[in-house]
Amino acid sequence: MKLETLNEVKAWFMNLYSNCVAQFNEKKLNRVNTIVKAVTNYIDENYPNPSISPESIADHVNISSNYLRTIFKNTVNKSLSIYISEVRFNKAKFLLETTDLTVSEISTAVGFSNTNYFYTAFKKNYGISPNHYRNTYKST
Repeated sequence: MKLETLNEVKAWFMNLYSNCVAQFNEKKLNRVNTIVKAVTNYIDENYPNPSISPESIADHVNISSNYLRTIFKNTVNKSLSIYISEVRFNKAKFLLETTDLTVSEISTAVGFSNTNYFYTAFKKNYGISPNHYRNTYKST
């Protein structure tokens, strides 16, 4: 390639720089997506563990908890804690609809160590108690 003017050299370097930045950003985005996918898989497999937390998940994927919170929120558009709660409540609703387990057993099965907290949080999220939810939606 023969560059004859300073402007041609400048344009060539700017193009090279832009390409490098684009490749770097693509690699970063791929890494972030890989981390978020690993996190969601980990949560899906470990939601029954009451001690699951952003810190323990960050340790699992070998990044800082602050960085994990940031990339998760930017990628999924919700906080990691909210996502964990949503997974747990969705599993609880499924169990309420499909099993005869007690609310206490379901609470424990989905990772709540305190049944009273589960009951209160469920009612706050859905506007009805777990028992009322079961009576309304349980398949017979």
